[in-house]
Amino acid sequence: MLYTIENDNLTVKVNDFGAELTSVVFKGKERLWQNENGGWVGHSPIMFPACGSCEVVVNGKVYTHFLHGFARKSTFSVTAQGKDFVTMTLSSSEKTKECYPYDFRLAFTYRLEGDTLRVTHEVYNPSDEDIYCAFGSHESYQLDGDVDGYVIEFEKEETFDSLLHTPDTGKLTGEIKNFGKGKILPLPTDFLQEGRTLIFKNVNSRKVTLKTTAGRGCAEVAFEGFPNLLLWRPHGAKMICIEPWQNLPDSVGKEFIEFSEKTAIDTVKPRQTKTAIRSIRYF
Repeated sequence: MLYTIENDNLTVKVNDFGAELTSVVFKGKERLWQNENGGWVGHSPIMFPACGSCEVVVNGKVYTHFLHGFARKSTFSVTAQGKDFVTMTLSSSEKTKECYPYDFRLAFTYRLEGDTLRVTHEVYNPSDEDIYCAFGSHESYQLDGDVDGYVIEFEKEETFDSLLHTPDTGKLTGEIKNFGKGKILPLPTDFLQEGRTLIFKNVNSRKVTLKTTAGRGCAEVAFEGFPNLLLWRPHGAKMICIEPWQNLPDSVGKEFIEFSEKTAIDTVKPRQTKTAIRSIRYF
């Protein structure tokens, strides 16, 4: 079921299946990918309990694996809603424990503030033992032309070393491809094909701005608490996904180490809450 929130600038629709954004209309114009070329049916999947191709191994047991985690394939309950916000919640169950053995309560809140969409991720640990998890996002941005007409402007100076991944499993290969350095990254059309993803580890910046090559701003993405940034698009699509992630995919040959020992997988102590906040300001 779709839920609508709105203010004077934005009208946003959120699906209780996966707590996924399905439409973001800013001042009358759709800004979220609507699958114009049939290349990808997603819009803005959420990621929990881990991002990318990351195996969940607990006490030596390998659990059922879902790319980007199981939350995006789950039906959430709406636990709070107003004209300009909605909170969707998912709690652990026998079904979730088939792929993630912990007790949890997960909540996503979408809130509109002027020209900004703020997204709050929260996971509460109701149990008497530590649980382990990470968040990530996969928002899409409609483009008026091909990606080579756009750049990503970073808040701080960066070295654009992209971690390479296998084409089939999405695991990191250990190889790196450099796309230069500075604050401006021209989006490389030739690379962003056939499922290839730009994967930037531990970026210095905490926000980036999507702009045209002529300098017109499209959206500013702020991601405090998310150390990694990924860029992806469906083959040939006039869109780009800007994806703040906490963890990275497994490396080839290192998939089956304990989930708690993987880089950037956080610990949530008993009866404590982990929170991460992102925001998107549209122009």
